[in-house]
Amino acid sequence: MKIIRQTPTEIVVRESTLWIGVICGLIPAVLLGVTAAFRGWGAFVFSVLFLVFFFLNLRKYDFTFDAAAHRIRWRRFRWFAAASGEIPFSGVQDIALETTTNAKGNAMIYRLTLVTPQGRVPMSDSYSGGHDRISKLRETLLGIIAAPGAQPAPAAAPPANPDEVLAARLNADISVLLQQGRKVDAILLVQRTEHLDLTEATFRVNQIAHQSQSRK
Repeated sequence: MKIIRQTPTEIVVRESTLWIGVICGLIPAVLLGVTAAFRGWGAFVFSVLFLVFFFLNLRKYDFTFDAAAHRIRWRRFRWFAAASGEIPFSGVQDIALETTTNAKGNAMIYRLTLVTPQGRVPMSDSYSGGHDRISKLRETLLGIIAAPGAQPAPAAAPPANPDEVLAARLNADISVLLQQGRKVDAILLVQRTEHLDLTEATFRVNQIAHQSQSRK
């Protein structure tokens, strides 16, 4: 997900796999012709399945944040079906940074979701890495909703020590998982990131949970 156009009164955000799908789809398309010519029917079936898989995963999301009209216009193309709609700025309660772990369970991945009284509207089907990039995108979009035409405040400079940056990010990710009621995932994340045993990881997560409760 990235900004493809930005003016003082409009920001357009896009998430798309169309170009990846087209490129990857060319491979089995070529194989179809080759295997048909040589009657390699096993490879032919594989190529067809491969081609179907990539076409089913084609998707494109466009979200236009229009400060002049005070509206978000969205368009979605997914599984050969198109949809569109509008959401007024006043109907957006928040832009949430949704978090989960990757397939290996050793890193956090993220996506943005519009929070409205009618429910959540994901801005992407998939999650991706890059916490700082996605957080900055969230701040930019919240800025145009809250103060149309105004530029968002620059992000604070990270600590000079890279270890402090990683530790602060891990603590933030643990806090998010705890807020979602996913304590086991938080413990697993600490184990795999910090290379701790179960007792040490549980103690670390309990410490952060206690600190969060104390601040409330």
